[in-house]
Amino acid sequence: MSNILLIEDDQQLNTLLSLKLKSLGYQVQSAFDGEEAFGLYEKNVPDLIITDILMPGVDGVEFLLSIKDKHPNAHFKTIAMSGGGKISSKDYLTWMESFGAEVVMEKPFKLGLFIEKVNSLLGFPLEEQQGMLK
Repeated sequence: MSNILLIEDDQQLNTLLSLKLKSLGYQVQSAFDGEEAFGLYEKNVPDLIITDILMPGVDGVEFLLSIKDKHPNAHFKTIAMSGGGKISSKDYLTWMESFGAEVVMEKPFKLGLFIEKVNSLLGFPLEEQQGMLK
């Protein structure tokens, strides 16, 4: 099964997403900021990185830029999430799309839609997804 690195500073959301992804059979490493995520990335290179954009310390943007700089040949997919900050979440998400995030999601989002996006990026056919979401 695919390996996912989840980076989210909100403890409740981090736990919820991690537990749901694990229940679907994914291997999940979770971190609460980009700095913690560096060590996890080095231990087990993920197939998918799911990151919040705005976090204390090393944020999602810094993390992704640093990983791409250190590992230019790395192949992973990215979901970027944001609830906004000094500017609207849509502005942050548009910016992340320009940096190559395959999926951007504005928080709050529906868990079913989130799982659908993860499954789609990791290659699950739509028919399988429908069964998993019930």
